[in-house]
Amino acid sequence: MKEENIKMLQNLSTTAYRSGFLPVFLGLLVVFVSVIYGKISEVPIGILIFFLGYTFIKISQKINSVLDAEMNIENKSA
Repeated sequence: MKEENIKMLQNLSTTAYRSGFLPVFLGLLVVFVSVIYGKISEVPIGILIFFLGYTFIKISQKINSVLDAEMNIENKSA
């Protein structure tokens, strides 16, 4: 794999992780605040925000695993 492609995928992975980290905590915050104030109808919104952030984090992990596999293949063939 080209060095520039590796760098771009690493940047994408970092961006995806950062984009998912904040929504995870915001989703949990929305859920807890909704429960405390008795607005149970807003709990699904918090759960949705949480899962969207979690999805970004999992995407970041998948990109990293692909990069690791590609690096292992390149190291074995060299």
